[in-house]
Amino acid sequence: MQAAHRVAKNTGILYARMAITVFISLYATRLVLAALGVADFGLFNVVGGVVAMLGFLNSSMAAATQRFMSYAQGEGDLEKVKRIFNMSTILHAGIAVLMVLILEIAGYFFFNGILNIAPDRVEVAKIIYHFMVVSTFFTVLSVPYEAVITSHENMLFYAIVGIIEAVLKLGIALYLAYSAYDHLIAYGLLMAILAIFLLVLRRVYCHSYYAECELNFRKYYAKDLMKEISSFAGWSLLGSVS
Repeated sequence: MQAAHRVAKNTGILYARMAITVFISLYATRLVLAALGVADFGLFNVVGGVVAMLGFLNSSMAAATQRFMSYAQGEGDLEKVKRIFNMSTILHAGIAVLMVLILEIAGYFFFNGILNIAPDRVEVAKIIYHFMVVSTFFTVLSVPYEAVITSHENMLFYAIVGIIEAVLKLGIALYLAYSAYDHLIAYGLLMAILAIFLLVLRRVYCHSYYAECELNFRKYYAKDLMKEISSFAGWSLLGSVS
C-alpha cells in the first residue's frame, strides 16, 4: 500500500505541475509574441529550433543515468552510486563540450546558406544562436542532477523546479514588455541565464540532500563503469535519434 500511495502521490504532483506550467506557459507565450513581434518571434524559434532538435539527447542520457543510479540504490551500495554520479558528471561534461563545438561549427553553415534570415537581423540571429548554445551547454550539465532527483522519486522538488522555471519565463516575458533594449537579444540572454540558474538550483539541492552527490573524480573514477554507462546511453541515444 505504501508503494501504491507513493505512486498516486507522485502522479498527482506531476499532473498538478503540468496544469500549472501549461497555464503559465500559454500566457507567457502570448506576452513574448506581443513583445517580440511576429518576425522576431519566428526568428527566435527558427534559430532556437536548430538547438532544440537536440532535446532528445537530454532525455535519453538522463534515462541512462537514472537506470544505473536506481539499480545501485536498490542494492544499497552508496559507494557505487557515488561512482555512477561522478562518471555521469564526467560523461555529460564531455558531451556538453562536444555539443558546443559541433553547434558552433554548424552555426557557420546555418548562417551561410541554410537559414533564410532578413539581412538586417542576421547579426542579432547569430547572437541568439550563441545564447542558445550556452543554454544547451548548461542544460546538458544538469542531466546528472535530474537523474538523481528522479531516481529518488522526488517528484515534489521536480514539480517545484518546473513551476519555478515557468514563473521565471513569465517574468522574462513581462520584462520584455517594458525593456528598452533589443527585445530579441534580451530574451535570448535571459533564457541562457535561466538555464544557468536552474543548474545551480538543482546542484545546490542535490549536494545538500543526497549523499551520493559528492564530486571527487580521482576517488570515484571507474573506467569499466564509464564504458558500461556510455554503452547503455549510446543505445538509448540511437533509439531516440531513430
